[in-house]
Amino acid sequence: MVSSSCQVLACGLCFVALVGFTISTAHPEWKITSRGAAVVVVTFMYQGLWMNCAGNSMGSQQCKRHYTILNLPVHIQVCQALMIISMILSILGITVSLLGLKCSRLSGDDENVKCRIVAIGGIMNFLAGLTVITLISYYAWQITMDFYSPELGAKYEYGVALYIGWAASVLALAGGAMLFSSTNCCAKSTPAPKYTKSRNSTKASIRSYNRNSYV
Repeated sequence: MVSSSCQVLACGLCFVALVGFTISTAHPEWKITSRGAAVVVVTFMYQGLWMNCAGNSMGSQQCKRHYTILNLPVHIQVCQALMIISMILSILGITVSLLGLKCSRLSGDDENVKCRIVAIGGIMNFLAGLTVITLISYYAWQITMDFYSPELGAKYEYGVALYIGWAASVLALAGGAMLFSSTNCCAKSTPAPKYTKSRNSTKASIRSYNRNSYV
């Protein structure tokens, strides 16, 4: 019962992580212009994987989508591809894990088969979280390098999407690890040992009983 509850909780964490991956991928604020020491910022710009946006202090915003991928920097192209792959991997991992839950009957009644299915789902979710956290950390490192580069005029800082992606990847890592570790509770049930008496011992006990009965 404890292992089943742990698996359900882990699937819930992986589902929340999948929602976080989706929000982070679609969010337009992967990096935003640095305010520096300015008290009031009239205009600001922020960029995402799919569009560039500009806004002002009056609340108006205008965004321009990336209509072609070939003109984008290489690290943005890599982020687009790997984020989509991570979301697909997370969806498959959650689906596989749900099929192998102890409380599920879709994969039969064999506990060993269920454990293998849950382990595969946990590994897939763990790989999705590891990919996203590595990818977002690389993107953040790129922002840091550009921030301290004297050649670039505009300075950017970390956007909201990075923090959402970091949090979601931690949840995916935790959920995948919990799913994989829950399979340790699926040990084969060993049948109780059967004690058989030999014929000689049975005959000896009968003889001793007969002798004692005549005394």
